[in-house]
Amino acid sequence: MKVVWTLTSVHEGKRVPFGGSAVFIRLFGTGRARTPRAFGAEVAPGRFRASLRIPLGGVRRVVIGLMGERCDVSGCRASPLVFRIVGPVFR
Repeated sequence: MKVVWTLTSVHEGKRVPFGGSAVFIRLFGTGRARTPRAFGAEVAPGRFRASLRIPLGGVRRVVIGLMGERCDVSGCRASPLVFRIVGPVFR
């Protein structure tokens, strides 16, 4: 399934497109069913597209985020920043 989504932020009271190269989406189904993180291709300013499979039981939750990395004395590890989703998820 192809999924398309838009990311914006508010700057000085105006919505502006959010761009990034490590933006991902992940779908969660029933129980522990979930997709791996799928990284989106930016197809227009603030508009992303990715392909992924529907998890078992259908889509119950959607997570969109920006993949980062956290480093300390123990080493480095993935540290995703998850965005708050506002408005309708499905259309």
